[in-house]
Amino acid sequence: MEAEWRKAMFRFILNNIGQLDQDEFDSWADDDFDLAPLLVPFLKTMSVHRDRILAEMHQMFPAEVFDRFKVEHPEIAIDSADKVIFKIGKELEAIKSIVSSL
Repeated sequence: MEAEWRKAMFRFILNNIGQLDQDEFDSWADDDFDLAPLLVPFLKTMSVHRDRILAEMHQMFPAEVFDRFKVEHPEIAIDSADKVIFKIGKELEAIKSIVSSL
């Protein structure tokens, strides 16, 4: 069951970033907007699983999410891997903060 939660959390993060087209991705990477606030309604529906979500989120590393994203979305041009990894880390922390408050 634990492996399923981990897969689900990765899928959740990757799917939300993966919905961005190139221009949106560039704006997101440039910190023009954040995804986490847009995810609040869904995260609220998952509040009964708060502890499990947090446990899995604490084991997610931005570089690991980035590596999976690159494999799944080779069509997205990435100017700076460091910038994107930092942004992913920022989003992960924001999501953890939202989930913690539920």
